[in-house]
Amino acid sequence: WGGGGDGDGAGGVVVMRLSGRQHHVDLCYAAEPVANFVAAAAKTCVAIAEGEGSGDILCFLPGVDEIRQCCAMIEEMSGGGGGGRGG
Repeated sequence: WGGGGDGDGAGGVVVMRLSGRQHHVDLCYAAEPVANFVAAAAKTCVAIAEGEGSGDILCFLPGVDEIRQCCAMIEEMSGGGGGGRGG
C-alpha cells in the first residue's frame, strides 16, 4: 500500500481503535444440505423467535431476492403481522 500521508510512520498505515460492546452470538447451521435454503432459513428464524421470546435474529442470505423471499415467508408463517424491524 502506498507510503506517505497521515500515517504513523509505518508506510502510511493508520491504526484506529474503536471502543464498543461485545454481544454473545449463537450460530446455527443445517445438519444436512437442504433443497430450499431460503425456506429453511425462514423456518429456523420463526422457530428461534417462538422459542426464545425476546431478542434479535440475524440471518445472512446471499442477495436481496432471497432476503425478500425469506421476509415474506416469515410473515406468512407468523401470521402476516408485518411488525418486524427488518423491512
